Amino acid sequence: ELQCALRELAEETGITEQDIDVDPDFRFENRYFVNEKRYGGEGSIEKVLYVFLAWLKHPVKIRLTEHHGFRWFPWNPPHEIQELTIDGLLQSLEGHLAKMHASASPTDEVSTKLD
Repeated sequence: ELQCALRELAEETGITEQDIDVDPDFRFENRYFVNEKRYGGEGSIEKVLYVFLAWLKHPVKIRLTEHHGFRWFPWNPPHEIQELTIDGLLQSLEGHLAKMHASASPTDEVSTKLD
């Protein structure tokens, strides 16, 4: 799953595995059903979404291949963007980041602020 995500990230944005540090403690899985008519059938089909968290090691130039644009958004939870697939991910990420912040040492905090 992670290797597939890294491959997709590189293909769709130009961000490579060498550009990021993957957070080993965060993995989000979401299962949901979509109308199969969209895929030429009847009924519904289960989709599974896996999301990993990574930090850029340095600034990168985004090279889009499958999308028309992108935007960076400020992190100001709570977020309500799309209930089926996005909101649960952002809630999970919010909890993970809160745990990281709570367990950070004062040295980590200073280092983060200086970066």
